[in-house]
Amino acid sequence: MKNAAQIAKEAESTYLGGVSANLKTTGSRIISGQWFQREEADHGERVRAAMVDRRIYDREKFNELPQGRTVTIRGYERRWIFGKRVKSVTIATVMAPPGPLLDEESKGATPPPISRAQLMDHISNLISDAKATHLIGVCSPSGFETEILDHPPILPNVKLVLVAPREDGGWRVTPGDSRIDPRLIKLFDPEEVTQKLSRVKREIDERRIDLLTGTLSAGTLARELDLPVVLVNNAFEQYARSDPELRVSKVGAEATLYRGAAKVKAEEDRSMSLADWIRSLFSKDGEELKKINVLAEKRIALHAPRSQVRRHRRPGKERGQAARRWQSVHVHRDQASNGRTDRPDAQGHLPLQHECVDSQQANQCHQHAHSQPRTCPDRQPCIAAVHGRIDRSRGERRGNSRTARGQRRSGQQP
Repeated sequence: MKNAAQIAKEAESTYLGGVSANLKTTGSRIISGQWFQREEADHGERVRAAMVDRRIYDREKFNELPQGRTVTIRGYERRWIFGKRVKSVTIATVMAPPGPLLDEESKGATPPPISRAQLMDHISNLISDAKATHLIGVCSPSGFETEILDHPPILPNVKLVLVAPREDGGWRVTPGDSRIDPRLIKLFDPEEVTQKLSRVKREIDERRIDLLTGTLSAGTLARELDLPVVLVNNAFEQYARSDPELRVSKVGAEATLYRGAAKVKAEEDRSMSLADWIRSLFSKDGEELKKINVLAEKRIALHAPRSQVRRHRRPGKERGQAARRWQSVHVHRDQASNGRTDRPDAQGHLPLQHECVDSQQANQCHQHAHSQPRTCPDRQPCIAAVHGRIDRSRGERRGNSRTARGQRRSGQQP
C-alpha cells in the first residue's frame, strides 16, 4: 500500500504532465502573447531542510518526496522595434509541504489540507509582474480546506484555479471565479476525456442494482464525480448502446438512465412455413415490449418534476422530527378565536386545553376530566381532570346565579 508521500509524488507528476500536454496543444491559441517562454523550478531546498531538521539523511527518501515543482509559461508581445513586454503569465504549481509527509511515518499523522494562509503566501511568491495577467493553477495532493473551496481568494489581475486529486482516480477542478473562461480551466485538468468516461461507466456498474427499481440522473452523477453534465450524458448513451435493456431519456439538459424491455429483433426464421410467416406479419408480437418502454419513459418524465419539488421541501431530518412530534404529542385545544368564549359540547362540558404524552393517555385524560380527579398513567396529576373540575364548578356557579336572578325578578325569595 502506498503511503502519503508516494501518493503525493504520483499526483505531482500526473498533474504537471497533463497540464504541460494541454498547454502544448491548445495553450498558444488561448493564452495571450505572440511568443512564449517556458521555465521550471522546484523547492528541493525546502525538502532537504525539512529532512535535516528531522535528522533524516536518506537520498532515496528524498527522491520519494514531491519537490513542489512549478511550470511557468510567459507570453510576450513586441514593443517598439527590439523591445518586448510580458503580456500573460501561466503557472502550474504543486503545494505539498514536506514536513507533514515526513511526520506521517514517525507519528502516523495524515497530511492536513492546505489552509488559506498557506495558499496566499504561496501565490504571493509566484507573482513577479503585477501588470501582467496571471493564470495560476494550484494543485494540492492533500486537498484544500472547505472554506477555500466555498470562498476562493480573489486577487487583482490573478485568475486562480484549485486542483485536487479524488479517491476514485479523477480530479476536482474548482475555479476561483465563475467568470473565468472554461477553456482556461480545462488547461489545468490533467484527466483525459476517455478517463472521465471510464470513471462514469465504473460508477454505473457499481449502481447497476439500483437500476432494477430506480434510475440514474446525469445531474446527480455529475455533481458526485465533479464532471460536466454533457460528458455524463454521452457516457449514458454509450453505456446504453452496449446493453439492450437500458434506455436513456432526456428531460431538459440532463439525461436519465433507466431499465426497460429488451429490443425485439425482427429476424426471419427460414424453417417457418408460408402460413406461419403470413400469420406473423399480422400478429402483435413485440407490442407489449414497446408499451413497457413507453410507460417506463413516461414514469421517468413524471419523476423529474417530483424530484425538483423535493429539493424545495424541508430537509428529511426536520420532516422526520415534525412527524415524530406529531405522533407523540397530542394537543387538544379549543378552535375558538377572534375573542369568542368557550362553548359547551353536547354533554354540557366545556372544551379542554391540555397536553398528553400519547393518544391512549389523551383518551384517559378526557375521561378523567368528566369524573373524579385521579392521576394519569405517568403518576402525575391529570391536568385535564383539574381543568374539567374547574369548568364544571364555573358552570354550576353560573347556573346558580341565573336561578337567583330569575327568582328576584319574579319577587320570590331565593
